[in-house]
Amino acid sequence: CEELKEMIRENRKNCIEKIGKDSYAFDKKRELYIYKCLCGIKLNRREWKRYKQDKKVPHNYHEWQKMIRDKYEVYTIEQLEEFIKYLEVRKRDKSRYGEVSNIISTALASSIISTAITFCYNQNLRIDKNENFVAFFASLMLFILVFSTLSVWSAHCLISPGKLEKEMYKDYQDIVKQILEEKGK
Repeated sequence: CEELKEMIRENRKNCIEKIGKDSYAFDKKRELYIYKCLCGIKLNRREWKRYKQDKKVPHNYHEWQKMIRDKYEVYTIEQLEEFIKYLEVRKRDKSRYGEVSNIISTALASSIISTAITFCYNQNLRIDKNENFVAFFASLMLFILVFSTLSVWSAHCLISPGKLEKEMYKDYQDIVKQILEEKGK
């Protein structure tokens, strides 16, 4: 009961990570580091310093799969089913961020484009006057700047570390499901 009270006081992220470590020996940071190495993703300085002495890092997908199989083959069917659900929760958490950022970027881009089109087709806009031309040019430059920033941001969201983490959970789930099938379910 005391442990439950402590977990309630923690934030959701720390609570879920603690469940992963305690119940399934799943250290998200280490597993993500290994997955980044397998995918050829550049590590940040902190990750590289933390794990550069780690000799147990697999060099290919087959070795990684074998490492996971060796680790979780001793688990019961119920434990493996719970672990798959745990990985699904982690995967869903990463999906939510991407969905929200896509909605926000789409709404923002739509409003900017509609404002720019409205401004361009304004009947009162006369380009022969200097002040209107300057205002039009400044608005056009602002539009191009905002649009290019949104484009780069959207591209970053598509290839972000969150997406990589989501793919890691999916691959992990697939391997654990294979173990579960072999155990007879």
